[in-house]
Amino acid sequence: KKPRFDPFRDDLPPVIAMCVGFLEEHALDVEGIFRLSGEFKRIESIIKSFEQGNTIRWNPSDDPHLVAGVLKCWLCQLESPLLTNELHDSFISAQSSRLVEDRLKRMAAVICLLPPGNLLIFERLIGMAVKIAENYKKNKMEATNLSIVFAPALLRYE
Repeated sequence: KKPRFDPFRDDLPPVIAMCVGFLEEHALDVEGIFRLSGEFKRIESIIKSFEQGNTIRWNPSDDPHLVAGVLKCWLCQLESPLLTNELHDSFISAQSSRLVEDRLKRMAAVICLLPPGNLLIFERLIGMAVKIAENYKKNKMEATNLSIVFAPALLRYE
């Protein structure tokens, strides 16, 4: 069964809130965060627990790669991609301008079209990604590396 969330909810799904919170607090300096993954069976078990409404409390000693794997896997398993099938072509076309400023304006316009729940999650993920990228000298995860890791999870064509 694929994870689901209400795209019109006005709060973050617990899996997003708990994973992003942990990663921002304990994993900004972890080398290769999001590139390495935890044990798949454990990741699946944790996601299932979240989906059943259980609250997962991460401990500071938990493996950050496991937590990152839960977050990434949950995003990949969504019935519809976070950036939506409907907006896929718009996101791709927004990148076609040669000028960075134009690309940013176009991306901002498309992002504004996301359902509120999707936008809330996306904003939280971007906030975390900025913090991770700011620590790229320690974690080796520049913005380009993060985009490579997250693009398939956020924007997939079906």
